[in-house]
Amino acid sequence: MQASKIDIQQLQGIWKMTNIEGPTKDLADMYTQGMPILQINVNQKTISGFSGCNSYNSIFSHDDKKIYFNQPFSLTKKHCRGGGEAVYLETLKKVDNFVVVNNELKLKMGSVVVMTFELELE
Repeated sequence: MQASKIDIQQLQGIWKMTNIEGPTKDLADMYTQGMPILQINVNQKTISGFSGCNSYNSIFSHDDKKIYFNQPFSLTKKHCRGGGEAVYLETLKKVDNFVVVNNELKLKMGSVVVMTFELELE
């Protein structure tokens, strides 16, 4: 089965993470400073936000069927407890596609949803 062409414009906005696959720890324990935020600027092909500990920024790339958040991240250097930041950034690097439905962004690795976000409405 051939992958559908992605509509990159759906990513535009500020997204708050609501779930991440893998860790067995409670999200509140992992992200003691607050849940991660992913801000995507489609026109500039940049991402920025809050990793649950530090502010970050980077660029992303895409083709007709895939998206890539695998560029190096610039991060502030605050030390936080919980270990969530590393899990968030490493998971983000593995994403290769997405789906947006009803203001919910699901970032996927292949067919598996690995991160879920809600659109922050202004």
